[in-house]
Amino acid sequence: MNETCSFCGRSVAPGSGLFANRTPDVGHETRLKEGRPFLDGEFVCGECTETIFTPSPSELAQEILERLGGDPAEVIYSVNRQDVANTLAEKLLKGEVDLDALSAADLETLFQAGVAGVEEIDWRLPIRFRLDQAWDEQFYRSPDTEDGESPLVEEYENAARLGDDSWLESAYEDRYCDSF
Repeated sequence: MNETCSFCGRSVAPGSGLFANRTPDVGHETRLKEGRPFLDGEFVCGECTETIFTPSPSELAQEILERLGGDPAEVIYSVNRQDVANTLAEKLLKGEVDLDALSAADLETLFQAGVAGVEEIDWRLPIRFRLDQAWDEQFYRSPDTEDGESPLVEEYENAARLGDDSWLESAYEDRYCDSF
């Protein structure tokens, strides 16, 4: 067995520092067809796996769009002049400022500040927040938790099933300490 990486040629044998994260590679014919630089290598080291087989964010985004279909250039959300004007109007009303009291230059300065604010909005934050919520709901739900049940209820049920009520002591501990 040739314990070298078929991409970089380094040893992945025990003691090489690359043994732990190595993965068996495809057959010799496939390595030949793909033009691997080290055809005799029967493994791929962890470093090459990360750099070669891990897609870049833009590659992964492209794959997501291809799987979902639709037009990648479709505008999902946009801000127009009306939106900025509405926000400025709310600000003027809240500050009890009469529009007639503003000069054209002052109004233009305020409006352009609103436009600049739109350009500074990090729209990725709410997207990440919503994706995190959906991710957690989809993949991290405890398999034993029933709908409408909190983890504390699940902990109580497990303790009751095992006859273990020692966890209740900590709940009453503060009450006893306060009375002294």
